[in-house]
Amino acid sequence: MRKYKTLPSYRRNHEDGFAHFNFGFTYDEFQDDYKVVGFFPVYTNGQGHPSHVDVKICSLKSDSWRRFDDLQGRELLGDSAKFVKGKLHWLDMQWNIISIDLTDEKWEEVEKPSCFERCPTV
Repeated sequence: MRKYKTLPSYRRNHEDGFAHFNFGFTYDEFQDDYKVVGFFPVYTNGQGHPSHVDVKICSLKSDSWRRFDDLQGRELLGDSAKFVKGKLHWLDMQWNIISIDLTDEKWEEVEKPSCFERCPTV
């Protein structure tokens, strides 16, 4: 297709800024829209863990960012999402699987596979 679009700017006004962020990209067939979800951990006062995590969704159709449902301060482990069965998935820092459905803009924690605790480490 050789088409591209620059995302609208997303700026935050926090004293410590952010050093790490995560993105996911998907197509919402029900709304005929491409969407980007961004996780922006906010670190304040030199803490090792974020005080909270800003989660925003950018709709390419509306060309704007909006706030997403609160993920209760979960910090994500990987840099990019995996798209499985119409949803974006990440691991959080406690090895929980977080699934986000951008059609209804809801998230859930996915039950871990039964072998998770006894699976060999990679």
